[in-house]
Amino acid sequence: MNTQNISPFQRFLGLFTSGGGDHNKYRYGQKHGHWIEFPEDGVFLSLEGEYVDGKKHGKWVERTAGGDVFEGLYVGGKRHDQWVLRYANGEVHEGPYVVGEPHGQWVERYANGDVHEGTYVNGEQRGKWVERAADGDVWEGPYVDGERHGQWFLRYADGEVHEGPYVGGKRHGQWVLRYANGDVHEGPFMNGEVHGHWVERHADGRVDEGSYKDGNGHGKWVLRYANGDVHEGPYVNGEQHGKWVEQNADGEVAEGRYVNGEAHGQWVWRKPDGTERKEEWRNGLPLPQ
Repeated sequence: MNTQNISPFQRFLGLFTSGGGDHNKYRYGQKHGHWIEFPEDGVFLSLEGEYVDGKKHGKWVERTAGGDVFEGLYVGGKRHDQWVLRYANGEVHEGPYVVGEPHGQWVERYANGDVHEGTYVNGEQRGKWVERAADGDVWEGPYVDGERHGQWFLRYADGEVHEGPYVGGKRHGQWVLRYANGDVHEGPFMNGEVHGHWVERHADGRVDEGSYKDGNGHGKWVLRYANGDVHEGPYVNGEQHGKWVEQNADGEVAEGRYVNGEAHGQWVWRKPDGTERKEEWRNGLPLPQ
């Protein structure tokens, strides 16, 4: 079948199977010249471009069944040089191929307005990338073998800045988190979760110091307030839980227990002169005396 007899509507629907190219364009038994193909693989709707001695060579346009359109050059049967990949969901990726693999500087524009720019090496992201989100966030850092790996800077539109290493695509190692309100938190991540000893300095002068486990406060914490108050005790799964000692700047000391973040049980307040008072608490509320 000669493609000169295929209507535009038939081309659009992909009614013709592979081999729907111009059969007159062979040389020495191999495809040669301009071809239009309609594969039956369920992936591509149509493939249009040039063959030279049986191999794709020159400009090609590839349309998928899902509405994607890929346009660029083949050399010796492999994608080579600049390509534009337009996806049905609105994404547009532009950059070079070398011997069939993305290789070099690429710009990837997403339907939500995000823009990612950086390098591919032999088909994988590698080296510095800058990822700009539509809301103004900007993340910068290196990729290795397609995953974030090395020191990254995460700048958020509200002024928040996070700085630290990724390992294998996850935050891992010492990070500094600077918040727009002036708070600064410093400590380690492990496999993408806050984990280990952290120091959290607040803009109002308070300093919290203690441990995280799997993203939650867990273990002993000391909370030092700007006015001189000091509160010490354990967290369990992100909530105060267990015996706490809370010393005020005036010398008064309160001792009692928290259960799942709420004062519970007997609390005792001792003043510097030795006098004390006691209260019973349930689920964060004092019981009537």
